[in-house]
Amino acid sequence: MRVCLLHAGTHKTGTTSLQQLLGTNDEALSAAGVFVPKRGRPFETADIHGAHHNVAWQFIADSRFNPSAGTLADVISEIRAADKPVTLLSSEDFEYLHSRPAALFHIRRHLEAAGFTLKIVLYLRRQDDYARSLYRELFNHGWDRTVEQFVDAILMDGMIVYRNAWVFEFLYSRLLASFALMLGAENIIVRRFVPQTDNSALPVDFMTLIRNEGVDLRFSDLKFPERLNQSRTDVSAPVDSFAALRSRFSADNATVRDRYGVDLSRWIEAQPMASSAQYSMPIFG
Repeated sequence: MRVCLLHAGTHKTGTTSLQQLLGTNDEALSAAGVFVPKRGRPFETADIHGAHHNVAWQFIADSRFNPSAGTLADVISEIRAADKPVTLLSSEDFEYLHSRPAALFHIRRHLEAAGFTLKIVLYLRRQDDYARSLYRELFNHGWDRTVEQFVDAILMDGMIVYRNAWVFEFLYSRLLASFALMLGAENIIVRRFVPQTDNSALPVDFMTLIRNEGVDLRFSDLKFPERLNQSRTDVSAPVDSFAALRSRFSADNATVRDRYGVDLSRWIEAQPMASSAQYSMPIFG
């Protein structure tokens, strides 16, 4: 059976850069047997980013959903016609499906009917660092609470809910269990995100995951983008404000380590990550 990799974020783990990577390398990926659908991309970014936000918005009742930009049914028709061994869909808003099991089941069922096994790809970021970056992002979207209120909500609930629809899960075992319940743990691919000064580290790691699906993808054929979507908000969010989150989630992170082999406890890279030095030096566009 063919494979559909659904890259579901999480938020603030370099998703914009990865989506530009997909959009920039359509032809090279297709030649290697990897299909990135054109449908399901919002019109304003369709030619730049391989981001299928419109499909995610379809299932989370987001007001930005536009049926003419492509629904799940449109995407499935497109991937049937492409007939590639690997299809890749990406949107950090797919992350919200962890709290919508019926929607996730619907997506899986229709992809399986088209001859695809659905696998979820998730990058996780250590919670204290993730919270600091997420606070800045939500501030850009109108968040009006203090850092202390933000951290207290995470400490109490293990999540942040914004606008009654955006659910940011900090208990990663709970997040992953929701996906595993619908797809099986064997179809959950978990990686650790660490902010990198080397802009190639994350894209190369992501492309390595695709290569692991058995396609002949040569790194020398790809253009690797510069890092995008760096925080531009000068909001006061000192590191010390988030320190309590490290101990709060240490036990949960141990569970994630034991079940999925991803160790979030160390800041220095603890799990092997592919680097550009292993391959031809990537070209930055």
